[in-house]
Amino acid sequence: MESGMPLASILCNKLTTLTYLEVDDVEGLTSLPEVTLRNNKNLEFLSISKCPKLRYLSDGLLPLSLKELDIRDCSSLASIPIVPEQGGLPSLRLLVMAECSQLSSLPDGLQYCTSLQTLGIYSCPKITSIPAQYCTSLQCLDVRSCPKITSISAQYCTSLQEFRIASCPKITSIRIPSEGLPSLAELELWECPELSSLPSGLGCCTSLVNLRVTGCPKVLPQLDFLTIDGWPKIKSLPEQIQHLTSLTYLRIADFEGVEAIPEWLGNLASISSHLRYFPLQESDVSTFRPSYASHEIRMATYLLLSPFERKMHRGEWHRVA
Repeated sequence: MESGMPLASILCNKLTTLTYLEVDDVEGLTSLPEVTLRNNKNLEFLSISKCPKLRYLSDGLLPLSLKELDIRDCSSLASIPIVPEQGGLPSLRLLVMAECSQLSSLPDGLQYCTSLQTLGIYSCPKITSIPAQYCTSLQCLDVRSCPKITSISAQYCTSLQEFRIASCPKITSIRIPSEGLPSLAELELWECPELSSLPSGLGCCTSLVNLRVTGCPKVLPQLDFLTIDGWPKIKSLPEQIQHLTSLTYLRIADFEGVEAIPEWLGNLASISSHLRYFPLQESDVSTFRPSYASHEIRMATYLLLSPFERKMHRGEWHRVA
């Protein structure tokens, strides 16, 4: 629905069966007609974009049937009517807010949206917090370009699978439970220069398969535990590892295409005295033996076992003098 015919004349009292409503580029729109939301009790999808004068969605409440709410480029929008007194929006599965420069907070009733699966907040410069820690149904949390946010908590987001934070220059901490998040598969952190550390419970996230950290200089130097699995076609180890100078545990598995151990691996003083390679076959050792024998390195499927693992495999290790 674009600029042209007056919105009020389109969304008249006779419209009572809407399930999908998209409003795009209506310059004079300040709010949706209350009668539209009140009469269309089966409305499931609401998308609003490029409405620069939109200050609030409606004088009334959003319909409880709403499943997706996507609002983009509405520079005057100040609030979203999801209130605890209403019990939230129990059917809402997706909430996206993007480029809403006057929006200073997310709704208090967010935790009562018991079906919410995806929450995306993009380029909302006045938002200071993301009240998603009690959203137990949340599966994807994506926050980008929110310069005032200093901390994000996913403490009780037990269903969370994807967690992304990018271009949040003031964020200093990310909180997850100490026992980890059982479903978390992806954690991506981009351009968060003040982030001081990774979440303390990250090592207990047993489903984690993708950890990506870029432009977070205070995080990587402090990383002491790193596991990388399952890149059989890669022919060399990631060079970024050499900058993780505080590593005390490094495990690399299933790099079947690796042809040589890089020289820089021996410069990691925190682990070099414990480096081992456990060969698949004895014949593999000569092919992959590094030139710096003083670091006692052997080819293996697993590089650097923990003290417990070293004890378990003590009878299978070969040392290079």
